[in-house]
Amino acid sequence: DRHRRTKGGVKYWESEFEAGRASESQIEDARTMLNEQELALARVQRDYLNTLADFVSWIGEDPVMDNFR
Repeated sequence: DRHRRTKGGVKYWESEFEAGRASESQIEDARTMLNEQELALARVQRDYLNTLADFVSWIGEDPVMDNFR
């Protein structure tokens, strides 16, 4: 999966930096890409949960609303 590969890329560039074969900017670029991936993943999860909440509310099976009935 893309997120796992991006995390691996950060580790790769960190090890290359430690070996003197990469610059700090390459590590920062990899970390920026990872942060963007994690943000995109969080947005997808948020959208899914909002859609699920809308659906269970629409069909009247919202467990939170059961406390008010």
